[in-house]
Amino acid sequence: MRKKIFASLFSLLVILTSCGYEPIFSSKSIKNNSNISINKILFENDNNINNVFIRKLKFFQKNNAGSKNFNIILDVTKNKKIVSKNKLGDPETYNIEIIANTSITNDKNEVVYSSDIKNNKNYNNLENKFDLRQEEKIIINNLVDEIINEIISKIFSI
Repeated sequence: MRKKIFASLFSLLVILTSCGYEPIFSSKSIKNNSNISINKILFENDNNINNVFIRKLKFFQKNNAGSKNFNIILDVTKNKKIVSKNKLGDPETYNIEIIANTSITNDKNEVVYSSDIKNNKNYNNLENKFDLRQEEKIIINNLVDEIINEIISKIFSI
């Protein structure tokens, strides 16, 4: 019995390691597309989420000679709503929505892409408010990651 389990786990391991999986935005794929660079990241308004965008987009800022340079203009807003309440009127479920009005311009300041990118997530209220804030930070980071993935995929497709 143990031999069958060991053999099936070993074969599963061999299949998964040899499938050629590679993340979409791995450093290898970025180096292959080194003719693309983000020059400036500009924000229309000032809020805490802008720092998350800057930190995550910094990886794509590089100064290579002969590369296509793009500027990104973002207008980011965060909306937090109460979705449901219990019998006492206390919130049970929240919704966080991040809306990023995105404009991508080239070297000549011509807009090559413009769109509103929206992502939202529902989550439950927690008794411990510290844990609730930590969960909100994680959710915001995940939503920003999804928005950045969409922005970067648009830049690569241009």
